[in-house]
Amino acid sequence: MALGCLPVSARTIGMQRAPAPSVGMRSRLALPGVAGRTHRVECTGDLTVNPIQRQTLGTATVDGAGEVQFVDPAPLPLRRFYRAVEQ
Repeated sequence: MALGCLPVSARTIGMQRAPAPSVGMRSRLALPGVAGRTHRVECTGDLTVNPIQRQTLGTATVDGAGEVQFVDPAPLPLRRFYRAVEQ
């Protein structure tokens, strides 16, 4: 299994596999940000195509502690690359 992260800025996106009740494993993303700002979370399974075709998974808002967390609703794939875009 290969999971990759593509941050829009130099900030690091943390990633881990997380159990989700009754549905198996999911990818959970965590990244720092400015409290109250919203990010669009996107993914792709292939970075070799041009242009890269990304799917929007959803949005997440940075909490008061300066962190945003997002759980990918899809089952854990063999390979998926993520990025978060501040809106």
